[in-house]
Amino acid sequence: MPLELADHTILDTLERDLLTPPVLDIAVETAMALLRPDSAAAEAKRQGLLAEQAKVDGELGRLTEAVIEGGDVATFVKAIKTREQRKADIVSELALLAHVKAMEPGELQALQNGLRARLDDWCGLLRRQPIQGRQILRKLLVGRLTLTPEWLTACGVTTTRARPPWAACWPAASMLEPW
Repeated sequence: MPLELADHTILDTLERDLLTPPVLDIAVETAMALLRPDSAAAEAKRQGLLAEQAKVDGELGRLTEAVIEGGDVATFVKAIKTREQRKADIVSELALLAHVKAMEPGELQALQNGLRARLDDWCGLLRRQPIQGRQILRKLLVGRLTLTPEWLTACGVTTTRARPPWAACWPAASMLEPW
């Protein structure tokens, strides 16, 4: 099958099944909900992170003492680096929670608009830059796309349909067009 026909078929399937305004709206709303959980959920997350930070600090202290007392320094250093990385991740997550909590409604709306604009740009990129589009799709899609030639006897024309990996697990995809 020519690559151009495969690109066209795959992009048609993506646009029909996933890149529709309602699906993109759901994706943006889901992303925004993750950014602004209700205050109880955000506080529970913050408390969990603070508890984990205290635990990691304790582990770092014990590991430092173990290095001072002697032992396999390479093993201790590796463990210390792992704990320090986790501590840095926790600090970043706490800072993000604080930042999102402090955001004004207008800032959240601007963020939502920016996210939607990026999705729209990405959708256009798939058609304008097929090589970069293929690279992005390889990273995003789990599973394989199956292209199946179909013979339309009434017209005497062969067409190709893409069977996307999401068709089996996403009910809306199967409602759009029978396979």
